[in-house]
Amino acid sequence: MSSEFDIKEHIKELDKKSTISRLWKRDYTLWDDQDAEINNRLGWLTAAAQMKTKLEEIEAFSDEIKSENLKYFVLLGMGGSSRAAKVIHRTIGGNNEFPTMVPLESTVPSTIRKALKEIDLKSTLVIVASKSGNTMEPLLTYELFKSEIVKAIGNGEAMNRFVAITDEHSPLHELSVKENFRKVFLNPKDIGGRFSGITYFGLVPAALLGANIGAMIDSGEHMRSLCTPENPTNENPGALLGATIGYLAKCGQDKLTLITSPSVFGYGLWVVQLIAESLGKSGKGVIPIAGEPLMNPDHYGDDRFFVYLRLDTDDNKQTDNGIAEIRSNGHPVTTINMSDINSFGAEIFRWEVAISIAASILEVNPFNQPDVQLSKTSTHKILSDLSTSKLIANIESDQVSKLNSYLKSCRPNDYFGLLAYLPHNTSIDQALRSMREKVARKYKIATTLGHGPSYLHSTGQLHKGGPNSGIFLMLTAPHKDDISIPTKSYTFGQVTDADAIGDLQTLKKLKRRVVHIKLANDSSNAISCLTEHL
Repeated sequence: MSSEFDIKEHIKELDKKSTISRLWKRDYTLWDDQDAEINNRLGWLTAAAQMKTKLEEIEAFSDEIKSENLKYFVLLGMGGSSRAAKVIHRTIGGNNEFPTMVPLESTVPSTIRKALKEIDLKSTLVIVASKSGNTMEPLLTYELFKSEIVKAIGNGEAMNRFVAITDEHSPLHELSVKENFRKVFLNPKDIGGRFSGITYFGLVPAALLGANIGAMIDSGEHMRSLCTPENPTNENPGALLGATIGYLAKCGQDKLTLITSPSVFGYGLWVVQLIAESLGKSGKGVIPIAGEPLMNPDHYGDDRFFVYLRLDTDDNKQTDNGIAEIRSNGHPVTTINMSDINSFGAEIFRWEVAISIAASILEVNPFNQPDVQLSKTSTHKILSDLSTSKLIANIESDQVSKLNSYLKSCRPNDYFGLLAYLPHNTSIDQALRSMREKVARKYKIATTLGHGPSYLHSTGQLHKGGPNSGIFLMLTAPHKDDISIPTKSYTFGQVTDADAIGDLQTLKKLKRRVVHIKLANDSSNAISCLTEHL
């Protein structure tokens, strides 16, 4: 790793406070003098070694599924319980010898319909992933898939197609036993969701995809050996990155902008959650920027810090040139070189150490999410009060003018956050990307994109608990073909809207600058039309 930011003095400060040794001793006072519960969230320090003992079990399960010629597996999860698996899926792609993964991190009806159309229910396995075991969205989509698979293959065989990944004694664990799931993988309880990439949550889906999970675990173990107190702090990859993130944020450069080689573009999904949910609280935080187009350095404000994740085997010429221009323009840049895809485990561990170190510098607890429950409570109230004829929200008139007013009066350290409760497809993603690019170029502010409702389980903590520097645009659209939820009186469309309005209400209560626009339809054209008016 190389960096233009001189951190020698800051490394001395870490040594003075014995930060690295305190981390490895699991000293909770590194983050909070009062919260001894933190000690029950540090299992990720030895997760790779633990998972090495489970390697045979995971690979045997993967071989079993492969031998049955199941062609698809659907992953139902939110936030930390599914992000690492989605990154692995986006990075290694598909393999005709293994099942095709269909990740479903949404309750938007058209997204669910798309997932159902992609699969053959008679040849599908469903994984329900939730650390807490009570995450509403995957439990509701589980009810739908159970109903559909029962219709396709009958009651006798249906439950043999369901697998759970969760903590022991969680509601999902109890459900899996009660309903006779094929298998349940019980994750170590002392590992939080966003720190669980190299555990069952990441490794079981990876094995089903045909990934070399043994090599991933080994790379994580190797990075762990480099990050121990036995090595000098100035040679510790996690400490170097963490010190850079933490001290730059304290200097006002809190927009960590991740630039990647093409093959590891999806890595931002996991990094965004880890940073946002771990550091965004108590009015502090680091705003992770991923998926933003690489622009001319003149379009970046002075609050940026760039991390370039560079895969050696990719064609990086264009990105290398762009990064060189950014560096020569005076922006701090850190480059992380990945030798191959299997070093994914190493990068997970590096960032987990780094964010833990950065949290100690910013004086926040990286293992809790105190503000996430706020919008969940609003959502549950909306659903409990809901009647099918009741409008969930009234849209104020001329919201575009209100948004433009916020943007025109934006401060140099502000950022623009898109909260899109829309289908996740290529044309819509491109339209949202174009909107981000226009705002970034015109106002020289960083931009983020969160797809609802999944962002509620990642960046939602930062939006509500972090610095009040966000200008948020929430986009919703009518649901043309809504889907009923078995055992419930409401639909997936109503759940999606309740999540959106619950978060909108919470952001407003917290005095965040937020605008809600309901598009005429869920198309890229509707987004492009709105972009023209910004």
